[in-house]
Amino acid sequence: MSKSPERKMLEWVKLPHILPYAVAALLTAITLVESYLDPFGLISTTDRVSGLLVSTALAPFYGGTDPIGRDNIVVVLYDQPYFSQNKITWPIEPDKHLHLLETIAAANPASIFLDVYFTSQNQQRAAALKAFYSGLKDTNCSDTENAETPGSCKADFKAPIFLASLLSDPTPSITLNNTTSCPPRSTLAETTTSKHLYKLRELDAHNPANENDSCSAYNGTTAAHDLYQTWCQRQNLLEAGSCSKLEPAMEDQELYLQWGFAPDQTFYKSLLSDNTIVSKCDNNTSTLSALYYSVKLTFLALIGRPSNAQELCPYNNYIGATYIQRVPAGHLKDLLQNKVVMIGVSDNPTPDSIESNVQGHLPGVFWHAAALDNLMERKNRSIRKLPEKYQNRTESIVAILLFFITAVFIHRNSNTERQANLHAKNYSQTPRPIYDHRYSQIISKRRSALITRMHLSTGLMAILLLTFLITTTWVMADYAPENWIGTATLLLILSSGETKAIAHVSPRIAFLMIDFTAQPLASIIKKSLDTATKCLPTWVQEIRSNPFRLVADIIRVAIFVVLTIAVFVLILAMGALLLFAPIVYFSVNLTDWIARALFFISYTGLMYGCYRYRHYCCKKLCGNNLRRPPSLLKRLKSYRLRAAKNQPRGPEDH
Repeated sequence: MSKSPERKMLEWVKLPHILPYAVAALLTAITLVESYLDPFGLISTTDRVSGLLVSTALAPFYGGTDPIGRDNIVVVLYDQPYFSQNKITWPIEPDKHLHLLETIAAANPASIFLDVYFTSQNQQRAAALKAFYSGLKDTNCSDTENAETPGSCKADFKAPIFLASLLSDPTPSITLNNTTSCPPRSTLAETTTSKHLYKLRELDAHNPANENDSCSAYNGTTAAHDLYQTWCQRQNLLEAGSCSKLEPAMEDQELYLQWGFAPDQTFYKSLLSDNTIVSKCDNNTSTLSALYYSVKLTFLALIGRPSNAQELCPYNNYIGATYIQRVPAGHLKDLLQNKVVMIGVSDNPTPDSIESNVQGHLPGVFWHAAALDNLMERKNRSIRKLPEKYQNRTESIVAILLFFITAVFIHRNSNTERQANLHAKNYSQTPRPIYDHRYSQIISKRRSALITRMHLSTGLMAILLLTFLITTTWVMADYAPENWIGTATLLLILSSGETKAIAHVSPRIAFLMIDFTAQPLASIIKKSLDTATKCLPTWVQEIRSNPFRLVADIIRVAIFVVLTIAVFVLILAMGALLLFAPIVYFSVNLTDWIARALFFISYTGLMYGCYRYRHYCCKKLCGNNLRRPPSLLKRLKSYRLRAAKNQPRGPEDH
């Protein structure tokens, strides 16, 4: 009876030299469908989770030992003590804002941003806002680039003040008695992207209908962009050439926000009061502590980290608005001079909050602070999101290279394993006058060990190749590594034999550790059980059989199970370390070509070493040393001779 075409096709796919490539082609097709069609939003979710997981792991290392951004940004919060002590409610009257802005401007900061959007519900409110805008013009400075012009920011070393605008109203204005009043400066305080991203220029806002009004023209720049440019201008005034402004190509990019981790305890200790507001927060002081917190945060992110609802522990420095009102002007100048001051509202009176993947819930102004901090730290090399038109193409190329190169080695591994099993079958059917059963066990164990090592070297080579592709394609180009979780999961499905090899190695290492510690472990257990036995009644102690022997066996089995799981997790952690180490290093540090060349050389050398070791295992499995075992036979004979010498021959030996 002839087979149907579909059965023939399935049998053809199951052939050893076809199956790995068929699986690789299927996984590549899945990647292409996910990249271009995004069914059920799966690719968007994996992209976001992949980037956030890397961002979480990087957080404790962010800023290094000399954080530029954290030292040049101060957030001022309208917090609950401000409302209670001044006996006011939200919304705050414009004259209160003006008084706070004038106090801060007197400290000569680089720029000021008030993250509050003003609306006029009635004529009284409109009149108050008109007076507020008029007062701001007196406090503000002009944007002229000529340092000789009186009233310019350069000439007077004054701080430009920015007010928040929305996408629905990018150029806010107040109309009262047929007269339009506008703020001196406004900047966008919202974008169309997700909150883990930040656009530097937003072109999707609603442009004003009357472009000839008295308000400033809309240019689409957001708060972090404008604040960085003014801060950079101040830095160049203080020291020529110390800061580079944003390039036009950078302005059209989306920042992939990198949040910092621990607050600056030194800043809070310098405050005249309230210097314990972050005393309960984590303190990241060394590389070892950064590594510990990186593992901790990543683990919490994997299991679903709860939001931070108890303590406010932002990375950027912050103080309350009440503190601004009561401290001396000299102390305030020491805190704010030549820095960017961002004024926001805590999430108690208003629902303005942001969810950080590191600190949990934070007031919304810290979203702008994080973006500005990223620009100060890395300037034109800030971590960005790869544009959509390149993202799909890049993921497809990486998937094809990774899956098919891995499939080639998996195919060769299956051929080698099949040949080794065929040799073993032939030996089992061959008359063996001098080869006993013990020799067959030695051969079988050695063959199994070589097969396991072959699969492990292949799996390690696949991890190194994945790391190499992610680092060179995304990280070295200053883009966030996205969808690496999906690619790694599909690679794990393709490399099922390599995963089984890890499961085979784990109990062997656990056996070795048990054997190595058997004598001291047995001594500890015996002493503990002897002590427990003495507490039993006399008639129980007189029983010849040890009543705690079963307990000792259970303890040993439990220790073996725990060690096996621990070894398995440790092997996976080492693989994760190989994957994350270069990603963390090149994402945190602005490296030159020397560091990149060292990475290329080291990881290429590691991959070549894995390939050579795999080739060595294949050669041993298919070589003559397993078909004809003179060296093993000699080893077996020497083992017998040693065993015979150790056996007593008669009474005269005692």
